[in-house]
Amino acid sequence: PVLYYLPTDEPVSAAELAQRTDVSRATVYRTLKTLTNRAIAVKQGTRYLLTEQFSGLHKFAVELRHQHHRMQVKTDIGSGTLLWESYDEFIVRTDEVVDDSQYLLTGLDAYSEYGLQFFTRSGNYYFYSESRESLSPADLVCHLLLIENDARHRKYAMLLITATNTSHEDVREVATSYGVEDIISPLLTYLRTEGEQSSAQTPPWSEMESLARDYEVEI
Repeated sequence: PVLYYLPTDEPVSAAELAQRTDVSRATVYRTLKTLTNRAIAVKQGTRYLLTEQFSGLHKFAVELRHQHHRMQVKTDIGSGTLLWESYDEFIVRTDEVVDDSQYLLTGLDAYSEYGLQFFTRSGNYYFYSESRESLSPADLVCHLLLIENDARHRKYAMLLITATNTSHEDVREVATSYGVEDIISPLLTYLRTEGEQSSAQTPPWSEMESLARDYEVEI
């Protein structure tokens, strides 16, 4: 998994690799030592990256894992479209209803657990994980923006943050793990300032207030 998360353009630390790969830091250091000794990776201060010459290894690791996930979806579900992937987790859209503890319901349908029932949907969305037993509101917020980052979904994501009183710090931390921190950041600023600091990605505050009233959420 180290090669999967070791890029050629932005150095990462051993601690970051350990967190992303979910293996011990000692194992990561041993792997990095082997890679640097063979000039496959280089160390820049306390951070590492693949050399350009071996960039194909990272691409191969990512593509190999993608094919593994595709085959897994075909075996487990029959058909589906992968929307986001990490080494051992993914989000899939499917027309099938999946009854498997490793496939956790996500997307708008999962918001009903928090009293937010939406009637506009396009398929079923599941988050696959062998280690997770549940998803937090912060997870669901990030998943929704990975599924569709449009005006409507951004409003629904902000509505869930507000309805569950989820810590903005928690949302930001989870967003970083999914790679959507740049999308989340202006939304959190917008909520924190009650629309005073808006952006092209956020609606007029009156729209947010109206949506909150419709779902009896105090904003």
